[in-house]
Amino acid sequence: MLVRSDLTKHGIGEMLRQASDYAAARGYGRMECIESSSNEPAVRLEREQGFRAKTHPGSAELTILTKNLGPWLERCRSGVRDNASYAKRRLRDSSS
Repeated sequence: MLVRSDLTKHGIGEMLRQASDYAAARGYGRMECIESSSNEPAVRLEREQGFRAKTHPGSAELTILTKNLGPWLERCRSGVRDNASYAKRRLRDSSS
């Protein structure tokens, strides 16, 4: 996902959260992003959302950010028996 500099602070964090919910609802276990290491705002936003950062093994100019979706949903779950049901409910509630 690319964001023009004049469109920062317009809900990209919420879109990223919804993408995490969407992926978890479909059974994906992790989400990865690759950012330019110099794009500090993007790296900071993803880290705030639970992504772990590491330098790309082939280029120090890139940062790989990974988020494990299972544990994240487990912490957020509120009485729902499985992660997929919780994520589907969040998606449904956010679209209403």
